[in-house]
Amino acid sequence: MSYSLIVLLILAACQPTVPAGPPTEIPFPTVTVGQRVTGNLTTPSARSGVLPVQFGDERTSLINRPTATPDSGRCPFPADDIVLGNFPSSRVDAINQILQFLNAGGSVQRLQTEILTEWNAFGETGYVETVDLTGEGTVEIVLGYVAPGDVGTTLIFGCQEGRYLQLYETISDGIEPPQILSLDDINNSSPNEVVLVSRFCADPEACDVRTQIIGWEYTLGRFVNLLPDTVLTLNPPELIDRDGDQVQELVINLTENGTSATGPLRQGINIYDWNGQLYVLSIIQLQPPNYRIQMIHEGDRLFSLQRLTDAIGAYQIALTDDDLRYWFNDGPINTLTYGQYRLIITYGFLGDSAGVIQQLDAINDVRPLEEGQTIEDLPVYAHMANVFVQTLSEVNDLHEACLAVQDVITERGAALGFINRYGSRNPQYTALDLCPF
Repeated sequence: MSYSLIVLLILAACQPTVPAGPPTEIPFPTVTVGQRVTGNLTTPSARSGVLPVQFGDERTSLINRPTATPDSGRCPFPADDIVLGNFPSSRVDAINQILQFLNAGGSVQRLQTEILTEWNAFGETGYVETVDLTGEGTVEIVLGYVAPGDVGTTLIFGCQEGRYLQLYETISDGIEPPQILSLDDINNSSPNEVVLVSRFCADPEACDVRTQIIGWEYTLGRFVNLLPDTVLTLNPPELIDRDGDQVQELVINLTENGTSATGPLRQGINIYDWNGQLYVLSIIQLQPPNYRIQMIHEGDRLFSLQRLTDAIGAYQIALTDDDLRYWFNDGPINTLTYGQYRLIITYGFLGDSAGVIQQLDAINDVRPLEEGQTIEDLPVYAHMANVFVQTLSEVNDLHEACLAVQDVITERGAALGFINRYGSRNPQYTALDLCPF
């Protein structure tokens, strides 16, 4: 009996009704290829008081507040000849000295002069701004400077009961402080917000731009981030009122193909819009992928959701669309055979014996064995594919077939190395992801 006929008989007999265990979901940073997702958002005139998840689970509602009346007595009385003192050795000491200066009557103008001339701590992009951010009729001080330890820092100070207090602090992964995109009322919901962009480095070789939208939460008496998710981009976003509703949207133009640090990136546009509580991702409009690995990642995402027919379609596009490029020069070997391997395990799960045999023949044609070689000499994903099919034909069990594949993954580090080399913005796989049955 031929090997192919054995595979046909075994697959016909072992098609499962349910998987032995659901595939581990592989994080994927985009939606379906080329898809446009839009959420219609209302624009209430005031915040509801619902907090971002990172600030707790409390759920409160705002009490109607009267229009604030400016109260000059809320801040310390101005005094002359107040000095900031020597530059401290810690960030905490720096904040305490600034508060002492302000509470002794030091003016904002004098604070700016002292930090610039005595502390020499403005770097290239430091600033001092004053704006009412709490709606209580007095201005807050927004200070961007280089804190001790060469830490770019933004601080917000405000007056309460006649004294200045520190109300907020955020830092940058670098010497320059976070930069201000806006100090205006961007969401038609008073008071004003602070929109900041700063350097964020999850890896020293892979730094991004982090965007924060800071707003005053009345019910807590503190500033909170109005972006529920961490927003990282290669370039600063824009604030634009695209739909004329007097609310500015946070617009992220995805124009980069990617770098060696990020890996290949999808181009398109992401838009965060105000929903009355938070700025949420409301529109994702992505262009089709430029690289084969992006389509394979999409196939893996669909596979993890058990949308297997859709996953097969994505894998087939990745393997046959000549307009798609390889990210690495060895793509015709390692990217191609990985996509074929994924098709084989998908067809195996579905009990499609013809699909398995077709892809097994195709993967073995990529680099045929020479005289004296064994399947251990094949490219790693071809090796895994052959072991999967061979074991399945012998034991009639998907789980046992994957256990045999796991042995290959353990022996050959390239199994994870090749698929996990696509940078910080692409999925990272475990051994279970590569054969999850």
